[in-house]
Amino acid sequence: MTDWFCVVDRAPTTTEGQCTLTDGSVVLTLSATRADAVAVADLAGIGIVRYAHLSDPDRAALRRHLAPYRQVDG
Repeated sequence: MTDWFCVVDRAPTTTEGQCTLTDGSVVLTLSATRADAVAVADLAGIGIVRYAHLSDPDRAALRRHLAPYRQVDG
């Protein structure tokens, strides 16, 4: 199983239409590797949160937010 990492904006100027975590951070992207997440997150105010460390409500919110983008093999 892949250990996903969320790249988050810890001080977003807007949260409208975004996947917002309970702490107010906005998920910008997901990464399958920590190295890729760190490369993206090398900016002030941008952080990394391991998906497994998200609260149950945050994981559910992220799944709901991503549902329209999910590709189904068929």
